[in-house]
Amino acid sequence: MSAVDTVARFLKQLAIFADLLPEERRYIAGLLSRVPLARNERLFREGDPGGTLYVVHTGTCAITVQLPDGQELEITQFTDGDFFGEMSIFEEAPRSAGCYARTDAVLYALTESDFHTLIENRPPLAMKVMFRMLTATAQRLTNTNTFLSDMVQWGETARKRAVTDEATGLFNRRFLDEAIEEQFQKTRTNNGRISVVMLDLDHFNDINEQYGHEVGDEVINAVVPVFRKHFRDTDIVARYGGDEFTVLLPDTGPAEALAICNAVRQEVAQLPILAARGGTISRVTTSQGIAAFPDHGATVPQVRETADHALYRAKEQGRNRVVVANGDQHPAAARATAPKTKRDITTIAEKNRVVRNIINAFVTRRSFVVVGHEIPDEDCVASMVAIGLLLSKLSKPVFLCTADEVPVHFRYLLEICRFNSIDVNTRCAEIDDMVDTVIVCDTAKPAMIESTPAVDRLLADPTVLKIEIDHHLDGDSCYNGDEGFCLVAAASSAAELVGYLGCKLSADRSILASHEIDEIFTRNTVLAILTGIVADTQMGKFIKSKKERRLYKIFSGMFNQLLAEKTTKQTNLYNMEQVYAELRRLSASQQELYDELLARRTRFASVACVALDARESQRMYSRFDVDTTVTVARTVADALAEESGRLSLVAYYDHPNASNLVQFRMRRSASFRDVDLRDLLASLKIENGGGHEGAIGFRIPKTQIGDFDAFVAELIRRVEAALQPTQ
Repeated sequence: MSAVDTVARFLKQLAIFADLLPEERRYIAGLLSRVPLARNERLFREGDPGGTLYVVHTGTCAITVQLPDGQELEITQFTDGDFFGEMSIFEEAPRSAGCYARTDAVLYALTESDFHTLIENRPPLAMKVMFRMLTATAQRLTNTNTFLSDMVQWGETARKRAVTDEATGLFNRRFLDEAIEEQFQKTRTNNGRISVVMLDLDHFNDINEQYGHEVGDEVINAVVPVFRKHFRDTDIVARYGGDEFTVLLPDTGPAEALAICNAVRQEVAQLPILAARGGTISRVTTSQGIAAFPDHGATVPQVRETADHALYRAKEQGRNRVVVANGDQHPAAARATAPKTKRDITTIAEKNRVVRNIINAFVTRRSFVVVGHEIPDEDCVASMVAIGLLLSKLSKPVFLCTADEVPVHFRYLLEICRFNSIDVNTRCAEIDDMVDTVIVCDTAKPAMIESTPAVDRLLADPTVLKIEIDHHLDGDSCYNGDEGFCLVAAASSAAELVGYLGCKLSADRSILASHEIDEIFTRNTVLAILTGIVADTQMGKFIKSKKERRLYKIFSGMFNQLLAEKTTKQTNLYNMEQVYAELRRLSASQQELYDELLARRTRFASVACVALDARESQRMYSRFDVDTTVTVARTVADALAEESGRLSLVAYYDHPNASNLVQFRMRRSASFRDVDLRDLLASLKIENGGGHEGAIGFRIPKTQIGDFDAFVAELIRRVEAALQPTQ
């Protein structure tokens, strides 16, 4: 028997490969390489580059995470037949944990390159394997969550030394800092409340000085049973340091927290431990401050700081008392905070946490409004529709808030909604009172959201959850969603991220079973996802990475497979070429403007340019509306980039009623990959701009432009000078 046949025989014993055809298992076996490990040998460390999946043939491997103090905590073990590391080949991300061999072991490895080969040569087989892996991964995450939930209980002994204070048995600061983020995200998802208590022992330094540190330790150990008696099993009590304690009370408002804390205060004050010691301090008392989410703050730091202020007031008012924060929110929660520039999610673990939070919100929240940006393009509308279709699978009421007029060449997406019980609520003049969640798609920053009074009210309401799905990074971008609910990552399009979310949802068999869902990816869902990917990448020409190409191939293969399996109406689109052709079809007025702009193009060494000064822009607006102008400008930039073989530049003045800015859009041709256009923004010192490596947009105030033609010429000269090293 050959080595490949031996491995294929082993794969047949594994659940994720068992129901494959023998020839399919043999093909996969041919891609695997053998990795022997000696006992205690390190396979990889946390933070090492990923890119390889491992299947354990024999032996045991331990998975570890690094703690803040440098120690490693073992979180799980894998043995014969288990696999791990799969997300690193899907995500191209660093390792989120470490791994070493607890015993002598033999593993089989599938590298990212080999997985890419599988997708290139056998897309249907790749899809089968991927979804089986995601299903197993989802179950693993569920089990991990159960383990962590079990730890948040009194008396938990597993990994006790890593998460508890050795002297008292309470949770330690390290565990609290991890748990508080998790508890706040869970509370926000469930539209609930959580209280935070900051608790100090009064005059504790004086107790140590009068009676000695041994008595101080006795006092600490005497109050712990009181805490255990009155705080509940679901509460998290942590010793934060010395005589400082912090308590989390999930599903608890400030009034209930006050009652519990007063019971603690009263019983601690009755402890006799200091009564007969002859000092000036004859009893132990506590000062406590309480703040709650969302009553007193919208984030963890805001609530903690507000609780700390309440504790300070308790001490000022004479100690031995509990003070609840003022009714007003933390000042930082009531005013606009400084925007944070969007950054890529750097670890698989963090991306998994965000995806889990969003999926949990999909399942538990009541009703959803989905919004995009002003003058939405194909990816914006496509991602909104795809999200709506996913939520409709879960039987959730969904309202798509769109612009007054959606360009004709992708209006077919909205027709999909009407046949899938998704309310296309143009301008969202009225929104159902049951709406408790807003999802913002493909929108770089809050100022760009398609705004209405009803949407603005939802966005300003701290009890309404804000979820964000976007691929715009850096530049002048900033977050629209709540912390922990922003699936903002490098991708070809927002629609690709919706597709990724759908993959994760389809892998959660418990959700599918409870909602009686046979298949997440219907033909219309895949069509919407592909519309966004196709539009933003121009039939895959502008895909930037192997990961994006993998997802592109997976969804295009899935779409074509669905076309082959299902009878479709003649009015629908049948393949990606037809989707792309539909997206590119311009209305009569759009075609007219398109032809006129192309006729005005000017060629430079590396840039093909169309630039309209103020008078020419005004003439354009007298004949064409703003939506047509923006849509056609984007199309012209794409065409000119391919024509030049390098870069395009389209410039025009905003309508006087819109802004006092001049708009610039630059696109890179599909064959010219030597420059990241975002680097040009930095080299040109332009702050009001952003985009991705193949396309950027930026804006210059009209007042900063004197001679428009000279300004454009100088801009192109500087761009070409910046390109010199690549030419």
